[in-house]
Amino acid sequence: YQASYHDSSIIKKLVPMTLEGCVVRVSDMIAYLGRDIEDACTLGVFHKKDIPKEIVDVLGLDNREIINTIIMDLVTNSLHKNSLCMSEEVYQMMKQLKSFNMEHIYKKANDEKKWCSYEDMFLVVFDACMKEKSLENKDSYLYRDFLNHQSENYLKNNTDARIVIDFIAGMTDNYLLQVYSYYKNEKNG
Repeated sequence: YQASYHDSSIIKKLVPMTLEGCVVRVSDMIAYLGRDIEDACTLGVFHKKDIPKEIVDVLGLDNREIINTIIMDLVTNSLHKNSLCMSEEVYQMMKQLKSFNMEHIYKKANDEKKWCSYEDMFLVVFDACMKEKSLENKDSYLYRDFLNHQSENYLKNNTDARIVIDFIAGMTDNYLLQVYSYYKNEKNG
């Protein structure tokens, strides 16, 4: 597990040992499939009408429908079993949607210029949060939206850098943009 922080290929080999771990793993995928479509449409990357009809017919057209369909299918097919199961139809459409997102969102939306802007965003937020942590600024995003909700055990057993990384890792795209804009304006203002 610890080695996966330094070698991203390791995480793909880790298999959850409990049903709870399986739920966490699949929840992430369920959450981002539809959310990324909503974000891409908002940004004008493509229109919902561009999503293949066979995917829409099975999973739905928006984030709420996609999440609901997948969760209901998981619950129905996993009931009274010792593992998480999906119907073949929903599973295949999830794979197709993931491929669609890869082709129409992830590959297109992230050219070299975009990657540089993302790196800048993360660095600005990371540096600002590290400063807020060292100053113990209780009014900051870091404290208000993250640290004030953590246990003493978490705070005691993690470095400042690990805490800030965990905070950033939990951000939605919109929240990252909000925090970045705040700190970028504060720096330039």
